[in-house]
Amino acid sequence: MQKVTVSKNERKYHVWQCVKRRDYARPHGKPVSDACGLWQVKSSKYAKPSRKVQANCIGFGCDRRPRLNPDDLKIYTFDDLETALQFADDMNRGDA
Repeated sequence: MQKVTVSKNERKYHVWQCVKRRDYARPHGKPVSDACGLWQVKSSKYAKPSRKVQANCIGFGCDRRPRLNPDDLKIYTFDDLETALQFADDMNRGDA
């Protein structure tokens, strides 16, 4: 498998939603925290998100740090930050 990366100046912006994915495989039996449901933007050097990319949820009271695995999440990738932020805002307002 070939890695697809971009140079440091060429960042990709991944828009993802904070959702509860699964209840199994929790360390030490800790309960799964509730997801806030907000769409958020994560910048990365990877052109395609993989399990290496870990995002931080910035929702109020949400402390989730999911891996951006495209098998589990619906992820949209953009070339510029403004477009990604506008798309996330539209999704959060329900306009998209």
